[in-house]
Amino acid sequence: MTTISRCYRWVTPMLFMLIFVACEEDSIDDRPSTLSLDLPSQVSGWFNEPISLNASASRDAAGLPISYHWEVVSFPGDHFDPKSLDQDRTAIAKFTPMNVGEFVFEVTASTEFEQQKGRIRVIVDAETIIIRSNRIGVVEQWRKTTPEGIPDYRVEGPISLNDTEITVEEGVVIEMAENASLTVNTGSFFHAVGTEDEPITIRGTEQTRGYWSSLRFASGSSNNRLVHVHLSDGGRNRNNDRGMVTFAANARLHIEACRLSNAQNSALELGVVTSRSGLQITHLKNDYKNNERSVYTSASYYHVLDGESDYTGNDIDAIVAIQSGINLTQGSLTWQKLNVPYRTGQITVTTELTLSPGVHLQFGPNTAMLVSGNGTLTAEGTSDEPIRIEGVESRPEEWRGIYFRSENSNLLQHIEIRGAGSSGLTSGAPRASILLRGGKLAIDNATFIDGGNNYAIAYFVSRPDLNMGENISVVNMPEPFTNID
Repeated sequence: MTTISRCYRWVTPMLFMLIFVACEEDSIDDRPSTLSLDLPSQVSGWFNEPISLNASASRDAAGLPISYHWEVVSFPGDHFDPKSLDQDRTAIAKFTPMNVGEFVFEVTASTEFEQQKGRIRVIVDAETIIIRSNRIGVVEQWRKTTPEGIPDYRVEGPISLNDTEITVEEGVVIEMAENASLTVNTGSFFHAVGTEDEPITIRGTEQTRGYWSSLRFASGSSNNRLVHVHLSDGGRNRNNDRGMVTFAANARLHIEACRLSNAQNSALELGVVTSRSGLQITHLKNDYKNNERSVYTSASYYHVLDGESDYTGNDIDAIVAIQSGINLTQGSLTWQKLNVPYRTGQITVTTELTLSPGVHLQFGPNTAMLVSGNGTLTAEGTSDEPIRIEGVESRPEEWRGIYFRSENSNLLQHIEIRGAGSSGLTSGAPRASILLRGGKLAIDNATFIDGGNNYAIAYFVSRPDLNMGENISVVNMPEPFTNID
């Protein structure tokens, strides 16, 4: 009797639990569906433009809350970027396609008691945006509109930006039609900042030197920036421009980490044909390759160029300043050591000019440097990085020399002067690589080479205040090398 009683005590609760569970399962299975999933079967959109995947018309008849989960089912190509699908746990997901073709997405809608699945087909197309007319009083953001290999924008004809702000996003490709140009006028800016991994590209429809004209800055806006931009195929003559990136007076530009290639005339031009005064240029770590010239400029803008840029690998591997008679008059200027020589014509220095160690300066035939008035010249090289000043052609008496008429203190140290003495530096004066008419000069560790049958250092009319060290030497020139006792 005790055994049977114990069995009943154990069996009865178990039977009750089984009956309860069975009843509960029957009640769930028998519950009518109240969830209605509602979404379009197909939508279409554009490359890199957000597309809404919308299931917000879905309802639950019992008023139960609905949760959503969107997933991609199929896509063109071999990769889908999960970052392109945003808000995927909401009724309206946002899809920003970075490819063209057909995508299929599946959404799972769930309540406490049931779930339903549905699919939506997304057709994505792309278009190159054509710029045919001037931009006047607009603010635009140029962004990627096509997959890789297709230009996002095409500039056709000469286009001017007037009271317009253009921001170009990273990775954008801008194609320039034949003879096209883009001018950033006063009151406008062109802000193109890419990244090392996703540079902005501005190129010709054909990869031909001079296929298009120039990107010209006539605006003084601090928002004019080219950073991590690859520019190529420009430089066709246009009015007074002789380069792919050019300027009007008082323009401003920050150009950094850019690659400029395959340009006719020059990649960067700073007012060679006509004066371009008041330019504010920041130039850092740029790379010039396969251009007719890297930089075509006036010596007035040599101080803009930085020593971390690469100016080699062009038809003319020199910073060419074709103009003669340039007056350096404003501020304290420093010419940095570059990996190519500066090449110039006649220069008059009436300000403070410093040549950094390692500077290589070339003068055109029968030209000279005149230091006068309040001008000073400090050319202080080192034993490892001497300063070199010579003619364009490495031959005797190619250029005239340096003429000091300044009352200020001048310094030449660890310097090599070659091929001077082509003619007198002033009427009636003896020929010399360096001619002083009064003034002050300290010079040491200097070598004079191929100066013809002329003095290395001479004075005329007024005896100078000359501090001449013991390490002065001449090569292929006569002794004594000076007329100063």
